[in-house]
Amino acid sequence: MTGSGSIAAAASGLVDADRILPALPLDWGTGHDLEAFAVTWQETNKETSQLLALIADSLNHGAMSNPEATLDRLGCADPKINGAGTVSAAAAIYLASRFAARPQDGLLSAAFLRKGDTDTLASLTAAILG
Repeated sequence: MTGSGSIAAAASGLVDADRILPALPLDWGTGHDLEAFAVTWQETNKETSQLLALIADSLNHGAMSNPEATLDRLGCADPKINGAGTVSAAAAIYLASRFAARPQDGLLSAAFLRKGDTDTLASLTAAILG
């Protein structure tokens, strides 16, 4: 799968809260709980869309795409967010796309990223590359 294919696949997996709420158990929470859940769900979708746009922008530079700069822009070096699921998943998609022709280089980039959540990032990247 190409980089744009991976990004499109990830973007197509973003589901609106309106489709998720009916799937929750009836006694899941109060109306306030459901509203807070829906808001958080939509904010996460928005964040993920923004991360995918950063990836697309970087990959549009082809071989000139700078992995360290892109991972930094995604938040991989920020200790406050570098282990977040959205950040880790987006970074893994980027690395797998960027290094599709040289998978080992993508895995090494993930495993040895300074200030990164390397175990999570390397595991996710390897899963995609595999």
